[in-house]
Formats: sequence, C-alpha cells, structure tokens
Amino acid sequence: MKKLLLSLLFFFPLLSAHAAEGSFKYVSDELTIFMHSGPSTQYRILGTIKAGSRVQVHPDASDTGYIKVTDPKGKTGWVDGQMLSRAVSLQYRLPQLEEQVATLKMELQSRNEELAALKQNLSALQEQSQAIAEERDKTMASNEQLNAKLDNMDESTQMEWFWRGAIVLGVGMLVGLIIPFLPRRKKRQEQWM
Repeated sequence: MKKLLLSLLFFFPLLSAHAAEGSFKYVSDELTIFMHSGPSTQYRILGTIKAGSRVQVHPDASDTGYIKVTDPKGKTGWVDGQMLSRAVSLQYRLPQLEEQVATLKMELQSRNEELAALKQNLSALQEQSQAIAEERDKTMASNEQLNAKLDNMDESTQMEWFWRGAIVLGVGMLVGLIIPFLPRRKKRQEQWM
C-alpha cells in the first residue's frame, strides 16, 4: 500500500501534466523507445520510436507511468513516461540552429566586408591626412621664409630710404654751399623808350 501511495504521488504530477489533449513531448535524444499496445511492458510491442522524435500526448493515463502517444507516422500506442521530455529534441532544434548559424555566418561575412571597406577607407584617409600634414608643413615653412624675406625687405627699404634721404640732404647742402659763390649777374635796367 505504501508503495502504491508513493508511486501515485510520484506519477500524479506526470499524469496531470500529460492530461492536455494535443500537447507534444519529445523522445530523449540518447535512446530509441518501444511503443506498446497497452500501458506496460506486458503488452505487445507495436514498434519503436526513434530518438528525438516528437510524439503527440493523449489525455489517457495509467497508474504504471505509461502515457498514450501518437508517433510521427500516426501510430498510437503506449510508452514509458520517463522516456519523454518537454525539451525540444536536437532533431528539431538542429535545423533551426543550422539556419541561425548560416544567417550569422552571412552576417559575419557582411560585417567583415564592411570592416575591410572601413579599414581601406581609414587607410586612404590616413594617407590623405599625412599628405595634408606634409603640405601644411611645407606651407608653414614657405610662410616663414616669406615672413623672413618681408622683414629683410622692410629693413632694406628703410635703409634705402635712409640713404636716399641722406643723398638728398647732401646734395641740398652742397647746392646751398655752392650757390652763394656763383657769380651773380648784374641787373640791367631797361629803359622805356
């Protein structure tokens, strides 16, 4: 009696979970199970269900822990409830995962192409930046040379004006000294007649 109560307590959650009409479970990925014509191993084997197969669970239940299911081929029978799992088997997850991997590979390839294009653009921009920096350095050097020439020209121009002024002053002084010694003409008086 005690064993019966324990087995009922253990299998009751399993039985209530399997009661929903049309729910699905999956055969464990590690094994192939036998489908029987009744709710125990005492009944005739109707066939096998491959590992990872999806089976439809029927609301019929037994105290033995066996669950009535319909296999992917449409055959209905009883299987041990411990051999079933709610987790989706690899057989059904694998195609989805492969599709995701293919999508991710395409996305990765696209990103790698974008990265290569960005690296190429970066390289071209760095070359342009270097060329611009070199041009700027040349322009600054040329500007410094022109500023130095301009400063020299300012000094030259000032010196040139200084010398011109000195020459004009010297000529003016010389003329001023020479003029008093020049003979003067006598004034003629003209008479009116």
